Amino acid sequence: MLKNTKMQTRLLISNALIIAISMAASIAALIMLRSTGANTARRTQQAARADLLLAITSKDDVLEGETVESSKRNLAAMREKLPIIRSTFKGDTGLVDRIEAIFDEAIDYRDQMFQAEKS
Repeated sequence: MLKNTKMQTRLLISNALIIAISMAASIAALIMLRSTGANTARRTQQAARADLLLAITSKDDVLEGETVESSKRNLAAMREKLPIIRSTFKGDTGLVDRIEAIFDEAIDYRDQMFQAEKS
């Protein structure tokens, strides 16, 4: 089939095939990257941090209550992702244990901070 075609046509077909395979691999990698628990945990952590900062700097009591509740939900969602991270993490599992301990401390500090602010 390709014996009767010009060299330029053969090169164009081979380059198009390489580009198509590369695009398919890139799309598959992006889909897999979005589905990982670590990225979700990172986004949830950033949302919790933003909610806490907004609650600290807010003068509105209603907004403060809403953002504190939102940060609690985000921190709970992060804790739910820890088993996924633990199962997929290929490094030292002691690091995941330290992250869990830091979460526990962060929750305690958050509660202390808001109790001190209210009094």
